[in-house]
Amino acid sequence: MRLVDLRKRQQQEQNRLASNIVGQAGLPAESMPSIALALQGPPDAMFEVIRQTCEVYERPDKSERVFAIACETYMDYTMNAPRISQLPLLISLNVTIAVANNATLLGFDRALMCIEEAISPFNINGPFSADYNPPKSLEPTEVQKTVVHHPWLDIFPFPKFRDNVILAADAELLDDGELCEDISEINWENVEKPSLIVWGDSSVPNSWEASPWFLRKWGWLLQGCPELIETTNRWRQSRGEKLLKWENK
Repeated sequence: MRLVDLRKRQQQEQNRLASNIVGQAGLPAESMPSIALALQGPPDAMFEVIRQTCEVYERPDKSERVFAIACETYMDYTMNAPRISQLPLLISLNVTIAVANNATLLGFDRALMCIEEAISPFNINGPFSADYNPPKSLEPTEVQKTVVHHPWLDIFPFPKFRDNVILAADAELLDDGELCEDISEINWENVEKPSLIVWGDSSVPNSWEASPWFLRKWGWLLQGCPELIETTNRWRQSRGEKLLKWENK
């Protein structure tokens, strides 16, 4: 194969990946949350999703910047012209949408996510009302109820991972702010970094994928939580990529 053909194929594959991320491809509509369904809806609905998502950013200037670029990215997608340069933003935006969506499913105010000194409602409110019914994957564990932590740590649909992060942060073995930054900060320079990708319904574990760099840096937090490795490898297999080998003890 000629080099020019190889580059053309790589560009097509990268554009397909960008398109899939924006479109939340791979899940039937009935299994997708309203915030994800809006990604496939009319522009007004998508712009409202982006606006709501930007509520999790504490600084207004950052919120406005992300909103403007995300709207431009969406319009490129509607014209079937996604750009590979937009891929880091799309990955980060999807994670931010996941944070906002899961916070809503938990009954949290999305604004809590960007308040540095916020405390999880699970530590404050005590028993919830009888009609409180979050997805099973997001139901609070005993650790979440008893160990004071930031509400941002409640949004992952992996109970054991949540416990590991909360306990490690409580023991000062990690800076949960650094973990948050790795996952949610936009990779403007498009360099290799620890990241998570969310492909569909953010409350469903199978929608999540971890980058190899995330596993290298934060994999120790996955002890007793093989689910994220398993779903990561399912996504990699679907793209014809090599499966990741990870010792999870």
